[in-house]
Amino acid sequence: MGVRDPVSVATAFGLVGAIAFLSWRAGHSEHPRLGLAVCLWIVLMMVFTRWVGPFLCVPGLICSVLVALLSFPTLLQRWFLIMAGMLAGLVVPLVLEALGVLSSTWEILPGSIVMHSAALEIGGSSAVMFLLVANLGMIIVLGLFARSIALRGRQANRRLEQHAWHLGHLLPSG
Repeated sequence: MGVRDPVSVATAFGLVGAIAFLSWRAGHSEHPRLGLAVCLWIVLMMVFTRWVGPFLCVPGLICSVLVALLSFPTLLQRWFLIMAGMLAGLVVPLVLEALGVLSSTWEILPGSIVMHSAALEIGGSSAVMFLLVANLGMIIVLGLFARSIALRGRQANRRLEQHAWHLGHLLPSG
């Protein structure tokens, strides 16, 4: 595997670094401001469609990012904008490819869907490892995130039940 478009690769790594910093900052803030991070995620999805095409890893990554973003209470009220933006991250490159502005990253042949990377030289066992690690990574990260959300919900319910029990014993019955 090699790099065909170093600007695209550098852009992706820069975006990932910026998103990581903004996410860290949001995690340490009482009132996180996530608008810029959401916009950077959308751009990153567009960049990733150039890496592996729009149908291979990007839809799974978009779902993972949506789960993460919509776990922030401040973004729940704007869920439609978040969803539309992430969908744009997938659809805009497809439209630009259809208009001839960007080179095509996929094609349908008899019995095949063929993906072309505009950013990476893909081939051989390193490409297999890249795809395997990327997909397994998405599954593991989303699974761990879903588990943490479920644990927090369970803890909150348990605290609520404990408070209700204590309150029920503080008040006289009858």
